[in-house]
Parts: sequence; C-alpha cells; structure tokens
Amino acid sequence: MTKRDLQMYLSIFFLFLFNYSLNSQNIDSLTNLFYTVNHDSIRVRLLLNITEHLIYQNPDSAERTLMIGAQICEKESNKNNSNLQVKNVFKKYTGNLLISLGYVSMYKGEIDEAFKRTNEGLGVLSKLNDDQGIGVAYSNKAQLFQMIGKADSTNYYLKKAILLFKKINSNYYLTVSYNILAVTYDYQGNYAKALEIYFEALRYSEKSNNLRLLAGVTHNIGAVYEALNDLERAEEYYQRALTNRIKFNDQFGLGESYIALGKVMKKKSDYDKAFSYYNKALEIQKKINDLPNLAVTYNNLGQLNRLIGNKLKALEYYHKSMDIQLKIQDKNGLTFSYSNIGGLYKEQKEFDKAITYTIKSLEIAKELGYPENIRNSAQLLSDLYEFKGNSKKAFEYFKIYIKMRDSLSNIDVQKSSIQQQEKLIYEKKQAIAQEKYASDLLLQTEKSMAEKKRQNIIIGSVCTVLILVMFFSVLLFKRYKTSQRQRKIIELQKSEVEKQKHLVEVKQNEILDSIHYARRIQMAQIPSEKRVFFMFKKTNTS
Repeated sequence: MTKRDLQMYLSIFFLFLFNYSLNSQNIDSLTNLFYTVNHDSIRVRLLLNITEHLIYQNPDSAERTLMIGAQICEKESNKNNSNLQVKNVFKKYTGNLLISLGYVSMYKGEIDEAFKRTNEGLGVLSKLNDDQGIGVAYSNKAQLFQMIGKADSTNYYLKKAILLFKKINSNYYLTVSYNILAVTYDYQGNYAKALEIYFEALRYSEKSNNLRLLAGVTHNIGAVYEALNDLERAEEYYQRALTNRIKFNDQFGLGESYIALGKVMKKKSDYDKAFSYYNKALEIQKKINDLPNLAVTYNNLGQLNRLIGNKLKALEYYHKSMDIQLKIQDKNGLTFSYSNIGGLYKEQKEFDKAITYTIKSLEIAKELGYPENIRNSAQLLSDLYEFKGNSKKAFEYFKIYIKMRDSLSNIDVQKSSIQQQEKLIYEKKQAIAQEKYASDLLLQTEKSMAEKKRQNIIIGSVCTVLILVMFFSVLLFKRYKTSQRQRKIIELQKSEVEKQKHLVEVKQNEILDSIHYARRIQMAQIPSEKRVFFMFKKTNTS
C-alpha cells in the first residue's frame, strides 16, 4: 500500500468520526479546522457543516462556501485514482453539494436554478443508491413545488422522501418532511390534518434533539392556532419557538418569530408591540437577505399602516412585498399582495386598478386551491363590479364568494371540532400521564423493595459466611492448640525415655566395667599353663 492510499483510507476513517463531532461546533472553529487538515475529503465535509450554519444567516456566503467544496471534488475527480471507494466518497459529496446549492437557490428565490441544481444532485446520488441524499433531494423538490403552488407534486415527493427516511430511521429528516407536508394542509385550510402531521413532526423533532427543528415545528403549530383564532395558545407556541431560536442565535428563525408575534399583537390591537416586532424582523431580514420573509414583513407592515389610516405608507409596503414575491415566484404570497393592493385601491376609489390586482389574486388563489384567498378575492371583486354598475359580473363573483364562504363555514365547524377534539386529547393525555406516573411510582416502589430484599439477602449471606468462617476458625484454632499440647507431651515422653535409656546405658557400662575388673583379678590369681608346665618341668629335672 502506497502512502497516498494510506492517506485515502485514513480520510474515509476520519469522515465517520467527523459525522459525530462537527455538528456542535461553531463556524469559527470549523473554519480554523478547515485550514489545518490536509485530507480533501475531511475539508469538504467541513465545508458542508459550515454551510449548515451559514445558509440561514448569509446565503451568499453559504453559496461561496459550497462552490469551494465543489472545486475540491472536481479536482479529486480529475486525478487518476484507482481506488473506487475514495472515488465514490467524492461523488457522494458532489451530489450533496449540488443539493445544498439548490437549497440556497431556493432560499434566495431562484426557483429555476434551485430545480436544476437539485435534479443534478439527485442524479449523482441515485447512481450511488444513497438513500439519505435521495430523500433530501425529494424533500427539497417538494418544497420547491410547494412554493410554486403544485400541491400534488409536493405530496408526491414528500411521500417518497418519508419512505426513504423511515427506511434509514432518520428522525431529523422525517421532521423536515412531515413539517413541509403539514404546511401544505395548513395552506389548504385543512387544520385538523395539519395539526395531526405537525404533532407527528414534533414527535420526531424531540427524538432528534435538534433545537432548530423543534423551534420550526413549534412555530408552525402556533400558526395553526392563530388560524383557529386561539391567540393565547398561538402566542405561547410562538414564544417557545423564539426562546429556542435565541439560544442558538438563529437569525432566520428569529425574523420569522418576530413576524408571527407581530401578527398576534396586531390581532390583539396592541399596535405598538406589533410595530416593534415587525421592525425587529425587518432589521434581521435585510441583514441576512431573507427575501421570502422580508416580503411577508413588508406586507404585514402595509396592513398595520392601513389599520391606523396611513394608506400611502401601506401601499408602499404592499408594492415592496409584491416586487419581492414576483422576483422569487412566491405565488402564495402574491395572492395576499394583489388582494391587499386591490382593497387599498378600492378605498381610494380607483376601481379599475383595484379590479386588475384583485383578478390576479383570484386567479392564483384558484390555481393554488386556497379557499380563504378565493373567498376574499371573490367578495372584493363582487363589491368592485357593483360599484361600477356591472350587476352581472358582481353576481358572478358573489356566487363564488358564497360557495367559498360555505366551504369555510364547514372549516369553522371543523375548527370548533378540532378544539373539542384537542381538549379530549389533552384530557386523555393527562389521564394517561397520571396513570403512567402511578404505574411508574408502583414500579419504582417494587424495584426499591426488590432491591432492598436483594440487599438483605446479600447481607444475610455475607453474615452467614462470616459466622461460618469464624466458627471454623475457632474450631481450627482449638485443634491447633490440642495438637500443640499433644506434641509437647510426646516430646516430654520422648525426653524421659531418652533419660531412662541413658541411665540404663550408664548402669550397663558400670556392670560391664565391674565384670571386667573382677575378671582381671581372677586372672591375676590363676597361673597360666606355661608357667605351671615350666614349673613342673623344672621340678622333674631336679
């Protein structure tokens, strides 16, 4: 294996480590790390993480950062590298970079460019069978179709994305997809379905432990309550979202929260607070070039100025909002801007201008299938044609108004049903929570008793063992003492035997000595044979 191959394998290994460690770091630390590492694969991963932080604060910087990553991937692709695994790593990064660039384009309102980049990324990742990347591409396409009012295409791609995210068990991306799906039902006035899906998204966001996602879903739930005219609960959810967004300095989210709270204050007739919130939102959105929400803020400032009688200022803000929405192809926003401008021209008795803008609003509202916008535009057109003396046209639009009004009346009934249903759900949840608490308490008590019993058994067992050890220790000690005494007795007996033996030996030696002595005396008194023979011989001779 060459040194270059070793570096490649190390790069792949480090990627897995970075997947777990980078998300918690800030832009500065990620940027510093980018300039210190030598492996291109790690550097691209760092750039993708930097973009996650930048995209909502400075989309232009995010785009430049992604382009640097694309250049690194292109450089690696042009190298004569035979390692397929490393090649696929950079192909995967290329696909992810394209999808991220598509998201930046969508955020900037460049819809055609967003579709182009997203489809290119989807093509790359499809060849690699990258389920997560493909799912993200589907989710982003769904958002794009939602922006241009294609509800069927939105739902189609969301369902495909959700299937993939369930397959890979991604709580993060399931939250994103369910949130987008709920927004579609929200726009259509199907609040029951919207709330159902938002709470599903909330469940996944809590599992993902991602504050940004949690804040986004919580904010959208507040929007449904606002639509249901439950202003107290709407403000509660909006404030919860704002609190989380302040924690991680989410500039994009903060602007969105300030808009929402401004709308609630306006409905509560607290215009000073409403202006304060809108101006905070405006300051942030200009700073980060958040065009979609900047258009919303201009529209809301127009409504607020209209309420206090400043119609010229209101018209100025309406046109600012409309210009941005035309630029970013925000059809949903345009229905409101056109309708608001038409209504203001009506008040100024410029009926032809009013009709022109209101017809535009109605056409888009019909295309999107949004009943509330259709109703409002049809009612305004009926009034305008009546003022102009065109009874036929006035009646034609009045019929549309009645149809949508009845449809929305059903929705109002549905709203009341939802509120009752939510009350029952809440009470049921409370009962379940109390039952669970009691069950947990009982289980905890049983566990505590079982643990205490186990500890008692252990203590009893230890005590028993200690008693047995002490008993056998005493027994062994006694046997040892007895053995010692017996040994001493044996030693004493042995010593006594030795003494007796010694005495016997001494007596025996004394007896032997006496015998030997007596024998010598006896021998001294008896002449020897030679002496007798000699004496006998001498006597005979004489």
